[in-house]
Amino acid sequence: MNLNLVLSFAIGGMLLLSLLSLSMTMSNHSVESTFNIINQGELDNLTFQISNDLNRMGYSPGGGNEPPRIIDARQDFVHFQADIAGTGVREVTWELVDTTLSHPNPDLKILRRVGTLGPGFPDTHTLNYPVIDFKLTPYSDFAGTVPATGLNEVRSVLVEVVFESKERVRFRGNAEGEFPRTYWRKLFVPKNLQLQSTY
Repeated sequence: MNLNLVLSFAIGGMLLLSLLSLSMTMSNHSVESTFNIINQGELDNLTFQISNDLNRMGYSPGGGNEPPRIIDARQDFVHFQADIAGTGVREVTWELVDTTLSHPNPDLKILRRVGTLGPGFPDTHTLNYPVIDFKLTPYSDFAGTVPATGLNEVRSVLVEVVFESKERVRFRGNAEGEFPRTYWRKLFVPKNLQLQSTY
């Protein structure tokens, strides 16, 4: 057998394997980038709505025996008054609901928002966002360092959201794949809570 022929087949085979490996790597990166763009878009929608609501938290027209501006707040639940898109005083609720979803990611839960989105929307309009975790921490100072012990003391709220892809992404060397994860946190200092007097 001709040695040159054997060497050319060996070199050609190695070159073909290298091209296949490069193609798989590029395909995996392309899939990961696509899911990251989709996840970022969904996370942007969620964080926009959270920011829109919590920056308006605590709105009250003032006067005598007004109801509390923050009706209830727990680690994964908040119910408060706000002026949403100029509709006047409305109640808004954000709640983490542990429910089974029809997605491949078994850890997803529902972050549910109930409240108007503006003129033309009912007060019970519901939005559901798939998340892994949602956590609220109320503080009695502007810097978010002193935990609030009562709802009337709240001056700032730290919100943390853990967001994962609905679909599994398989990487080379990881046959099972994983769900790309994003973490978002923001300290809100609503103007309406700075003006709040103790009732």
